Amino acid sequence: MKITTEPSVDKIMPPSGGFIFCFNLDLYIIFLEVYEMHIYANDDKSICLPSVTTIISFIKTKNEYEPLLKWSNTLGYSHKDYTATLEYYANFGTIVHETLSHIVTGKYIPDDLDKKVGFSDMEKYLMTIANFLSFYNNTNPDTVYSEKSFLSENLGYGGTIDWVSKENNDIVLTDFKTSSAIRDYMPLQLCAYMKLLEENTDIRISHGRIMLVSTKTFTTKTYSREVLESYWEKFSLIFRLYQLYNPSIDIDSSENSLIIV
Repeated sequence: MKITTEPSVDKIMPPSGGFIFCFNLDLYIIFLEVYEMHIYANDDKSICLPSVTTIISFIKTKNEYEPLLKWSNTLGYSHKDYTATLEYYANFGTIVHETLSHIVTGKYIPDDLDKKVGFSDMEKYLMTIANFLSFYNNTNPDTVYSEKSFLSENLGYGGTIDWVSKENNDIVLTDFKTSSAIRDYMPLQLCAYMKLLEENTDIRISHGRIMLVSTKTFTTKTYSREVLESYWEKFSLIFRLYQLYNPSIDIDSSENSLIIV
């Protein structure tokens, strides 16, 4: 990965080439840690496309990274390793996603999920799951898809959808988040997932939902289909910029995650 700087502007070379404008040098480390390239491919790897998350990460604004910068500084003052802490929260989020998937599909939750959490975080983990169970039992939805990956050569990207459910007569697309607040980019992801789902299936989404399953608060925000459609134009523009600076993906030389669909 190459970093090029100029007096008036900083540029970061993403894994696939091109560059991303950043706001100041202090954001370098944060950006390099946060920028993730997930590649979706078909069985023979003849089609390799970026994930929705990768496309969104390409254009995240200063407002998205400054909280991370302040957070990393706080960790430094506490003599905590930033990378290790970031990996810890990412791992915790993955475990929560796995558990929620088991719940909505009616599967037995494996014992190793609890073991992965660890004793010190067990209370936080259980509170997080309890928040979701309270919603789930009151809503009584029927699961259509859970943690389902799709790839669309027509749209030009792939992604993994957290949850599609039938609630009364509505088909709802839900994106689980373990962050502390709903960010501006999240509905952009949601609309991209809606298009990806409908491109690959006969399902038509009634509305979308972002669900914060945190220990301190349980928050859901619903977006009507019309609102999600309005975000599609914004996502499409971001995608065009991504394609301009990332003309191709070389999975042979990439050390980033590859997901076979």
